Amino acid sequence: MTRIESISLTQLTDDQWQKYCEASKEIRRVYYPELIRKHNTWQEFKKEYLERIEFNKQNFYNEQVFFENGIVAGWVDYYVDSNACYFGFNYMFDVIPGSLISLMLNSVYNIVCEKNLKSANYWSFDSRRIDVMKNINAEISEEFETYKLDRKDMSIEMYYSIIENAKLPGDFDLKLYNELPENLTDKFIEFENNLIEEINKLNPSELKIPLMKITDFSRQALYNKNIGVETLQYILLNEQGDIAANCSVLIDSKNKDTIRHMGGLTAVSKTHRGNGFGKFLKAKLYKLLLDENKDFKYILTDTMPWNSYMFRINNEFGFKPFKHGYTFKLSKEFLENYLNK
Repeated sequence: MTRIESISLTQLTDDQWQKYCEASKEIRRVYYPELIRKHNTWQEFKKEYLERIEFNKQNFYNEQVFFENGIVAGWVDYYVDSNACYFGFNYMFDVIPGSLISLMLNSVYNIVCEKNLKSANYWSFDSRRIDVMKNINAEISEEFETYKLDRKDMSIEMYYSIIENAKLPGDFDLKLYNELPENLTDKFIEFENNLIEEINKLNPSELKIPLMKITDFSRQALYNKNIGVETLQYILLNEQGDIAANCSVLIDSKNKDTIRHMGGLTAVSKTHRGNGFGKFLKAKLYKLLLDENKDFKYILTDTMPWNSYMFRINNEFGFKPFKHGYTFKLSKEFLENYLNK
């Protein structure tokens, strides 16, 4: 008889951690190799995931692993922040059994009730899991695009041309960092929050990005450093020492094939737009990557369909459509109807 049990990450035995580690590797190998993170041992895998729980302890984060007769069948995680719940899931099948998705959504429903929330949100660019949400008629709240730039398609000549023809004011200062200095932290958070406010006004979705707090920024930077993810960024400072433009990418020591703009940022402050600063910084950063990074095979980025400016810039730099993603909203009422609560 089939028996499925749900176990929290903090309750897994070492044997179960080993099984979960191997299952996670297999899922990524088969369905999205561009996201593979190379853990040498299951102990490293365990350490990273437990650090993720510790990192998110100020909010609420947990993950349940489902074992069917002692074998990993799937897992679900959920994160609560700013009165919103986000969850993720995966499974070891081409088609998920109905009984397993019900167990997963029941876990999500319990969190929604426990935290007195109205809904839970799920986003993905993985067609398998998107199909699961569509098949249960979950509401689509927004769509987004991911783009890929292969190293072989990167044009060093174009980057040189953009750099040489850029007209930067003489009193502007260009800085390269792999760790943001403390004296720029407040200014960077102000720069990013101004951008977030603009994005939230433009975004037709009711889902809004929360403003960044210095504690969140510091914790994220420390967490990335601990798991071997480096932020490489060019920052352009104006004559007052304020941030005029920024371009950054994430370089993962455990996934050297992929450089991610997702989680990075290319942006220009409102008062300095129209001068080509964004293209200049992107060209500088890409030239640096080609000169100094011998490992990566491609760069991934994402943007919303309504962000026509970034769509045009990505196109000019040779990015090609890679995957189409969705955010789904599952209301408490929807979960109750689906689960027959």
